[in-house]
Amino acid sequence: MNNLIKSSIGHITKGAKASSGVSTFANAVKLAKELKPTLEMLQSFKREASYAFSSVGGTIITKIPQGELIEAYYKFAKSKDGGKGKPSSNKNTNVDNFDAKTATNKQKGNYGEIKSSDNLLNNQSLKEAGFDLKPVGKSAPSGINDKIVKGIDGLYENANPNSNIKYVIDEAKFGSSQLGKTKDGPQMSDGWLNGSETGKSRILKAVDGDEVLAEQITKALKRGKVERVLSKVDSSGKVKTFKIDAKGNIVGEWP
Repeated sequence: MNNLIKSSIGHITKGAKASSGVSTFANAVKLAKELKPTLEMLQSFKREASYAFSSVGGTIITKIPQGELIEAYYKFAKSKDGGKGKPSSNKNTNVDNFDAKTATNKQKGNYGEIKSSDNLLNNQSLKEAGFDLKPVGKSAPSGINDKIVKGIDGLYENANPNSNIKYVIDEAKFGSSQLGKTKDGPQMSDGWLNGSETGKSRILKAVDGDEVLAEQITKALKRGKVERVLSKVDSSGKVKTFKIDAKGNIVGEWP
Protein backbone atom coordinates (compact mmCIF):
# COMPACT_ATOMS: atom_id res chain seq x y z
CA MET A 1 0.00 0.00 0.00
CA ASN A 2 1.55 3.31 -0.98
CA ASN A 3 1.97 6.33 1.27
CA LEU A 4 -0.95 8.18 -0.31
CA ILE A 5 -3.39 5.44 0.67
CA LYS A 6 -1.87 5.07 4.15
CA SER A 7 -2.21 8.78 4.87
CA SER A 8 -5.79 8.78 3.67
CA ILE A 9 -7.21 5.83 5.65
CA GLY A 10 -8.52 8.04 8.45
CA HIS A 11 -10.40 10.23 6.04
CA ILE A 12 -11.73 7.34 3.99
CA THR A 13 -13.17 5.51 7.00
CA LYS A 14 -16.12 7.93 7.02
CA GLY A 15 -16.64 7.28 3.35
CA ALA A 16 -16.44 3.53 3.88
CA LYS A 17 -19.08 3.73 6.57
CA ALA A 18 -21.37 5.76 4.34
CA SER A 19 -20.84 3.29 1.51
CA SER A 20 -21.13 -0.02 3.36
CA GLY A 21 -22.80 0.91 6.61
CA VAL A 22 -19.79 -0.34 8.59
CA SER A 23 -16.85 1.84 9.54
CA THR A 24 -13.97 -0.65 9.58
CA PHE A 25 -10.33 -0.53 8.63
CA ALA A 26 -10.85 -3.30 6.06
CA ASN A 27 -13.63 -1.41 4.32
CA ALA A 28 -11.54 1.74 4.38
CA VAL A 29 -8.61 -0.05 2.76
CA LYS A 30 -10.86 -1.51 0.06
CA LEU A 31 -12.35 1.90 -0.67
CA ALA A 32 -8.91 3.51 -0.63
CA LYS A 33 -7.65 1.20 -3.36
CA GLU A 34 -10.67 1.94 -5.51
CA LEU A 35 -10.28 5.64 -4.87
CA LYS A 36 -6.57 5.96 -5.62
CA PRO A 37 -7.03 8.00 -8.86
CA THR A 38 -9.58 10.22 -7.15
CA LEU A 39 -7.37 10.74 -4.13
CA GLU A 40 -4.61 11.98 -6.37
CA MET A 41 -6.96 14.73 -7.48
CA LEU A 42 -7.83 15.54 -3.88
CA GLN A 43 -4.35 15.57 -2.39
CA SER A 44 -4.02 19.33 -2.86
CA PHE A 45 -7.03 19.89 -0.62
CA LYS A 46 -6.32 20.82 2.99
CA ARG A 47 -7.12 17.80 5.15
CA GLU A 48 -9.65 17.86 8.00
CA ALA A 49 -11.24 21.06 6.65
CA SER A 50 -14.66 21.77 5.24
CA TYR A 51 -14.90 22.75 1.63
CA ALA A 52 -17.38 24.90 -0.26
CA PHE A 53 -18.81 23.18 -3.28
CA SER A 54 -21.67 24.25 -5.50
CA SER A 55 -22.39 20.73 -6.70
CA VAL A 56 -21.04 17.21 -6.49
CA GLY A 57 -22.71 14.68 -8.74
CA GLY A 58 -25.74 16.88 -9.16
CA THR A 59 -26.38 17.26 -5.40
CA ILE A 60 -26.18 20.78 -3.97
CA ILE A 61 -23.64 20.88 -1.14
CA THR A 62 -22.42 23.87 0.84
CA LYS A 63 -19.92 22.43 3.33
CA ILE A 64 -18.65 18.88 3.30
CA PRO A 65 -16.15 17.13 5.63
CA GLN A 66 -13.20 15.29 4.13
CA GLY A 67 -14.59 11.77 4.60
CA GLU A 68 -17.95 12.68 3.13
CA LEU A 69 -16.20 14.53 0.33
CA ILE A 70 -14.33 11.39 -0.65
CA GLU A 71 -17.50 9.31 -0.48
CA ALA A 72 -19.30 11.83 -2.67
CA TYR A 73 -16.50 11.63 -5.21
CA TYR A 74 -16.60 7.85 -4.98
CA LYS A 75 -20.30 7.77 -5.81
CA PHE A 76 -19.78 10.34 -8.54
CA ALA A 77 -16.98 8.26 -10.10
CA LYS A 78 -19.15 5.13 -9.97
CA SER A 79 -22.03 6.91 -11.67
CA LYS A 80 -19.70 8.06 -14.45
CA ASP A 81 -18.28 4.59 -15.05
CA GLY A 82 -21.30 2.31 -15.05
CA GLY A 83 -21.03 1.52 -11.33
CA LYS A 84 -17.56 0.00 -11.58
CA GLY A 85 -16.16 2.19 -8.83
CA LYS A 86 -13.50 3.76 -11.04
CA PRO A 87 -13.21 7.32 -12.36
CA SER A 88 -14.23 7.78 -15.97
CA SER A 89 -11.63 7.61 -18.73
CA ASN A 90 -9.08 10.38 -19.08
CA LYS A 91 -9.21 10.15 -22.87
CA ASN A 92 -10.45 13.14 -24.84
CA THR A 93 -9.81 15.60 -22.03
CA ASN A 94 -8.67 18.41 -24.31
CA VAL A 95 -8.55 19.52 -27.91
CA ASP A 96 -5.01 18.27 -28.50
CA ASN A 97 -5.76 14.62 -27.73
CA PHE A 98 -9.28 14.63 -29.21
CA ASP A 99 -10.15 11.30 -30.83
CA ALA A 100 -13.41 11.24 -32.77
CA LYS A 101 -13.56 7.43 -32.52
CA THR A 102 -13.89 7.48 -28.74
CA ALA A 103 -15.38 10.94 -28.20
CA THR A 104 -18.88 11.41 -26.80
CA ASN A 105 -21.46 13.54 -28.61
CA LYS A 106 -20.83 16.32 -26.08
CA GLN A 107 -17.10 16.22 -26.74
CA LYS A 108 -17.66 16.28 -30.49
CA GLY A 109 -19.98 19.26 -30.17
CA ASN A 110 -17.58 21.22 -28.00
CA TYR A 111 -14.64 20.32 -30.24
CA GLY A 112 -16.58 21.68 -33.22
CA GLU A 113 -17.36 24.95 -31.43
CA ILE A 114 -13.76 25.44 -30.30
CA LYS A 115 -12.33 24.83 -33.78
CA SER A 116 -15.01 26.96 -35.42
CA SER A 117 -14.36 29.91 -33.11
CA ASP A 118 -10.60 29.65 -33.62
CA ASN A 119 -11.10 29.69 -37.39
CA LEU A 120 -13.36 32.75 -37.36
CA LEU A 121 -11.06 34.71 -35.07
CA ASN A 122 -7.67 33.76 -36.48
CA ASN A 123 -8.04 32.75 -40.13
CA GLN A 124 -6.04 35.31 -42.08
CA SER A 125 -8.03 34.72 -45.26
CA LEU A 126 -11.19 35.87 -43.47
CA LYS A 127 -9.49 39.08 -42.39
CA GLU A 128 -8.39 39.66 -45.97
CA ALA A 129 -12.02 39.15 -47.04
CA GLY A 130 -13.09 41.97 -44.71
CA PHE A 131 -13.98 40.08 -41.53
CA ASP A 132 -12.07 41.22 -38.44
CA LEU A 133 -14.25 39.37 -35.96
CA LYS A 134 -14.45 39.89 -32.21
CA PRO A 135 -16.59 37.67 -29.94
CA VAL A 136 -19.71 39.17 -28.40
CA GLY A 137 -21.55 37.64 -25.44
CA LYS A 138 -21.23 33.87 -25.07
CA SER A 139 -17.70 32.58 -25.51
CA ALA A 140 -16.58 29.29 -27.01
CA PRO A 141 -16.18 26.27 -24.69
CA SER A 142 -12.94 26.24 -22.71
CA GLY A 143 -12.61 22.49 -23.20
CA ILE A 144 -14.33 19.54 -24.84
CA ASN A 145 -15.89 18.39 -21.56
CA ASP A 146 -17.71 21.67 -20.89
CA LYS A 147 -21.45 21.56 -20.34
CA ILE A 148 -23.40 21.96 -23.59
CA VAL A 149 -25.17 25.32 -23.88
CA LYS A 150 -28.04 25.39 -26.35
CA GLY A 151 -28.66 28.30 -28.68
CA ILE A 152 -26.34 30.35 -30.87
CA ASP A 153 -22.85 28.86 -30.93
CA GLY A 154 -20.97 32.02 -31.80
CA LEU A 155 -21.84 35.69 -32.16
CA TYR A 156 -19.20 38.09 -33.47
CA GLU A 157 -18.92 41.79 -34.16
CA ASN A 158 -17.06 42.78 -37.32
CA ALA A 159 -14.48 45.39 -36.31
CA ASN A 160 -13.71 46.25 -39.94
CA PRO A 161 -15.14 49.79 -40.34
CA ASN A 162 -15.23 49.48 -44.13
CA SER A 163 -17.51 46.43 -44.18
CA ASN A 164 -21.28 46.57 -44.55
CA ILE A 165 -21.52 43.43 -42.42
CA LYS A 166 -21.59 44.39 -38.76
CA TYR A 167 -22.15 40.99 -37.14
CA VAL A 168 -21.62 37.31 -37.91
CA ILE A 169 -23.67 34.54 -36.30
CA ASP A 170 -22.07 31.10 -36.39
CA GLU A 171 -23.42 27.59 -36.01
CA ALA A 172 -20.78 24.88 -35.60
CA LYS A 173 -21.48 21.31 -36.69
CA PHE A 174 -19.10 18.41 -36.22
CA GLY A 175 -18.86 15.64 -38.80
CA SER A 176 -22.14 14.79 -40.49
CA SER A 177 -24.36 16.78 -38.10
CA GLN A 178 -26.94 18.94 -39.86
CA LEU A 179 -28.92 22.08 -39.05
CA GLY A 180 -31.97 21.12 -37.02
CA LYS A 181 -35.70 21.82 -37.11
CA THR A 182 -37.35 23.54 -34.13
CA LYS A 183 -40.67 25.04 -33.03
CA ASP A 184 -39.28 28.42 -34.10
CA GLY A 185 -38.35 27.10 -37.53
CA PRO A 186 -35.12 25.85 -39.10
CA GLN A 187 -31.96 26.47 -37.12
CA MET A 188 -30.33 29.84 -37.99
CA SER A 189 -33.46 31.14 -39.73
CA ASP A 190 -34.98 34.50 -38.74
CA GLY A 191 -37.68 32.68 -36.79
CA TRP A 192 -35.15 30.59 -34.89
CA LEU A 193 -32.92 33.57 -34.03
CA ASN A 194 -35.83 35.72 -32.84
CA GLY A 195 -37.91 32.97 -31.20
CA SER A 196 -40.94 33.58 -33.41
CA GLU A 197 -43.10 30.89 -31.78
CA THR A 198 -41.59 30.48 -28.32
CA GLY A 199 -41.04 34.19 -27.70
CA LYS A 200 -37.48 33.47 -26.57
CA SER A 201 -34.88 35.41 -28.54
CA ARG A 202 -31.73 33.40 -29.01
CA ILE A 203 -29.89 36.61 -29.82
CA LEU A 204 -30.83 38.02 -26.40
CA LYS A 205 -29.65 34.82 -24.72
CA ALA A 206 -26.36 34.88 -26.64
CA VAL A 207 -25.55 38.36 -25.30
CA ASP A 208 -26.37 37.37 -21.72
CA GLY A 209 -29.60 39.36 -21.58
CA ASP A 210 -28.15 42.68 -22.78
CA GLU A 211 -31.35 44.11 -24.29
CA VAL A 212 -29.68 47.13 -25.88
CA LEU A 213 -27.07 45.03 -27.67
CA ALA A 214 -29.66 42.42 -28.65
CA GLU A 215 -31.81 45.15 -30.20
CA GLN A 216 -28.82 46.50 -32.16
CA ILE A 217 -28.08 43.05 -33.58
CA THR A 218 -31.75 42.38 -34.36
CA LYS A 219 -32.01 45.68 -36.27
CA ALA A 220 -28.79 44.89 -38.13
CA LEU A 221 -30.26 41.50 -39.04
CA LYS A 222 -33.35 43.16 -40.54
CA ARG A 223 -31.14 45.54 -42.54
CA GLY A 224 -29.05 42.76 -44.05
CA LYS A 225 -25.95 43.66 -42.03
CA VAL A 226 -25.63 40.26 -40.37
CA GLU A 227 -24.27 37.14 -42.01
CA ARG A 228 -25.13 33.64 -40.84
CA VAL A 229 -22.42 31.03 -41.11
CA LEU A 230 -22.42 27.25 -40.83
CA SER A 231 -18.99 25.97 -39.80
CA LYS A 232 -18.51 22.29 -40.65
CA VAL A 233 -15.67 20.74 -38.65
CA ASP A 234 -14.16 17.34 -39.49
CA SER A 235 -12.32 14.94 -37.18
CA SER A 236 -8.94 16.45 -38.06
CA GLY A 237 -10.12 19.93 -37.03
CA LYS A 238 -10.42 21.29 -40.56
CA VAL A 239 -13.19 23.88 -40.91
CA LYS A 240 -15.31 24.68 -43.98
CA THR A 241 -17.71 27.60 -43.81
CA PHE A 242 -21.03 28.05 -45.60
CA LYS A 243 -23.47 30.95 -45.88
CA ILE A 244 -27.02 30.51 -44.58
CA ASP A 245 -30.02 32.59 -45.71
CA ALA A 246 -32.94 34.01 -43.71
CA LYS A 247 -34.87 30.75 -44.10
CA GLY A 248 -32.08 28.63 -42.68
CA ASN A 249 -30.95 27.22 -46.03
CA ILE A 250 -27.32 26.75 -47.06
CA VAL A 251 -26.79 28.92 -50.14
CA GLY A 252 -23.09 28.48 -50.83
CA GLU A 253 -19.62 28.72 -49.39
CA TRP A 254 -18.67 31.64 -47.13
CA PRO A 255 -17.31 34.25 -47.41
